[in-house]
Amino acid sequence: MAREIAAALPGWTTVRVRALPWESGDEGRLLDCVRDHLGHGADLGRRIDTKDGSTLLIFDDAHWADAASLRDLTSLVLRMRRGRCALVLTCAAEVMPDLSAVLAEIRAVADLTVTVPPLSTDDIRAVLQNEVGVQLGATTLRRVADCTDGRPGRLRELVSAVPADHWSAVDPVVPVPELWRARTLQKLRDLDDHARTAVTVTAVLGREVPFAVVRQVCGGYTGPGHALAAVSAAVTAGVLRVVGSGSREYVDLVDGADRHVVAGQVSPEVGADIHRRAAQVFEERGDGEEALLHLTLARSATGEVDTREVATYAEDLGYQGLWRASSRMFRLAATVEPDQGTAARLQLAAVEALLAAADIPEAVAQAGSLDRGRRSPQQDSMLGYLAIHEGRRSEAVGLLSRASDALMSGGRAVADGDIARLAARQILLCLVEWNIPSLVRWAELSERRSPYTSGDRIESAAIAMVGRSALSGRPRLDVAAAGEDLAQTESRDVAVGWVSLIFDDPLTAYQRLSARSHLDVTERTILWKDAWLARTTLVLGKVEEARRAAELGLERAHRLGIAFLEPLLLWTAAEAADLQGRPELCRHYLSQLGVGSDAFMIQRIPAEMARLVIAHGNGDLAGAERAGQALCTLREETNISQPGFWLWEDVYSQVLVRLGRVAEADGFLAEAEERAAESGIDSVRARLLLPRGNILIQQGRTDEGLDALAEASDTVARLGMPFYEGRIDLEYGQLLRRLGRRRDADILFGKAQSIFSAMGATRMVDLTVRERRAGGVGARQGSAGELSPQEQQIAKLVAAGATNREVSAELFVSPKTVEYHLTRIFRKLSIARRSELADVLGGE
Repeated sequence: MAREIAAALPGWTTVRVRALPWESGDEGRLLDCVRDHLGHGADLGRRIDTKDGSTLLIFDDAHWADAASLRDLTSLVLRMRRGRCALVLTCAAEVMPDLSAVLAEIRAVADLTVTVPPLSTDDIRAVLQNEVGVQLGATTLRRVADCTDGRPGRLRELVSAVPADHWSAVDPVVPVPELWRARTLQKLRDLDDHARTAVTVTAVLGREVPFAVVRQVCGGYTGPGHALAAVSAAVTAGVLRVVGSGSREYVDLVDGADRHVVAGQVSPEVGADIHRRAAQVFEERGDGEEALLHLTLARSATGEVDTREVATYAEDLGYQGLWRASSRMFRLAATVEPDQGTAARLQLAAVEALLAAADIPEAVAQAGSLDRGRRSPQQDSMLGYLAIHEGRRSEAVGLLSRASDALMSGGRAVADGDIARLAARQILLCLVEWNIPSLVRWAELSERRSPYTSGDRIESAAIAMVGRSALSGRPRLDVAAAGEDLAQTESRDVAVGWVSLIFDDPLTAYQRLSARSHLDVTERTILWKDAWLARTTLVLGKVEEARRAAELGLERAHRLGIAFLEPLLLWTAAEAADLQGRPELCRHYLSQLGVGSDAFMIQRIPAEMARLVIAHGNGDLAGAERAGQALCTLREETNISQPGFWLWEDVYSQVLVRLGRVAEADGFLAEAEERAAESGIDSVRARLLLPRGNILIQQGRTDEGLDALAEASDTVARLGMPFYEGRIDLEYGQLLRRLGRRRDADILFGKAQSIFSAMGATRMVDLTVRERRAGGVGARQGSAGELSPQEQQIAKLVAAGATNREVSAELFVSPKTVEYHLTRIFRKLSIARRSELADVLGGE
């Protein structure tokens, strides 16, 4: 990064100096180095602060710099008057206590602070493969990541400490570079015996051990009265650190390399004794899981461990729904298991437990540690499932196909549990690829091979409800499965809510999708709820609530690391922002919809539907045509035309008519009408009648066209779907106005204006007002005399600049009441926004 900054500043004089740990106590040393580089005397300011002078100062490893130099150079840079000087410091996240205050002061005045994240396990694997030509196994990779803290410099030091062929062993020992040993021993020499004991205990016990436990274990060696002082002394020296607070206060080594050095010097007998003491402390605290963990580590140190006991305990935790704890115990069993094949299976079980906990980011991190050289159908199945969540279509399809070929070939005995899990994942893949026939076939396999009350079977049945409804054109029955738990009820709620929305029952959809259990294990399912709740809320005409629901879902998707559902949420968010007349926000949402050709159908379909609707609504026929053509291409790849699920043909037909391609629109729409004829979904029929009426009018069959439009308006009015009703009435009115039937058009415009006003769809209200004025019939603004006394009071206060909350306080009514009356006021006065109230009232 520092090199890139220097390259971006051509013509600048660059001075780059590295601070050295053994010079950190030499006050002014760094300043002297700069003077030496510039070849000048003591007055550094005169040398740098010259007219048209440009100097770049780069200090590497500033965590070893002396405080005086850092302060003086920062002051020099901040007080430049004639020339230009940029100061770049690179330093570790953890610094010596006496320097941390200085660096904090510099950060406070810095123009920019960049935190470089540590290398991930995938990054470390790639670096080592490039450096030594070997792909490390999962266990070794975890050890390397742990002792280097993901720092590139530490990784280079580790790799260069041994010959390249050292890493080719089956389970290579992670070496202790002499440079690390020297650094650590220097730190320990400055500590007394008790503090060194505290460091040893902490290094052996590992990360995130509670402060109270470390203190008690230390007390067994130093005496209880010295334990706190021992830990405090090591913290003061910058060797240990305390993070968190209260019951979540932990002790850890600042530098992972120190942990590696210290733990490596401890004999197996001492290490076992420390773990046994820790197990006893945890047992006394009532933490059986941690007690078993340390007892297992104690036994492994002396070769007495039984990994089957630990794995059995991990399975029991999973049966109780404690999936994160289950994952941790599986990882422990994998760590101490001597057989590499068994260890790989245990590590895979640990990742599967994280998937069950819906902890996708941690599952991805742990999956990065799997030994890719030990492929198995089970591992391919799991990695394919992860690829779905991260939106990597080709990888998901390839991995799950390979797992299916291996497990379904019939060449070996396969456990029903593996088949059921594979079927559940294939069902999800078919859903996001919108391959409905295959989805139903995999659901039938799940029903045959899964235990009746298994979680995989119950969740698969919920998704199959959507698939079978799409395939049959009829909603499937909602039946709770035997043994269904709260998480599985959430899955069924998603399916019922989605299907209810499609089949014109948005109130049931809203009820089912609004119900939340707030359990960690259901967050992945709740994300689906967020997506369809946002859409349902929009259809019900609650525009801002819909946008906020979509935003909540987007935040959840980012936090969970689930990329493939983001377009579903952005589809609704973009349309809501467009309805509200917020073009910049709408463009922001649309800009995030840039899915590629390798995305899943459930990503590509809503992305193009959003572009189609918004471009058409804003008169961008070229953009709308492109989106419509993209949807036509998707339809050729797979059948996305099940009535009601992804209805876009109505809008694209209107686009074709407006482009003058009436015959093409006629044929295109006829296909959609034929598919929808048997579905009995009134909202689909009403929406398709709108372009049909337009086409008939363009063909000279005006009376038939008007009949179709009237039927569309009457049908949608009975459904309680303002989102569709307002649009149909507006476009119906536009066609009537063009036919010269201005009074009839104005009635429809007035109705649409009322609907859009209640929805909070400001852009659509403005559009209907313009249409009424263009028609000349409904252009007259209403009079304040038409308002009730309370409405007149509210109108006067709002016209004077009062907010809804201020009006509610003045008149002793709720803000909701004020909002309700404002909607009626706007409708009566034929205005769209608060700012117009002053003009109407002032003109009377």
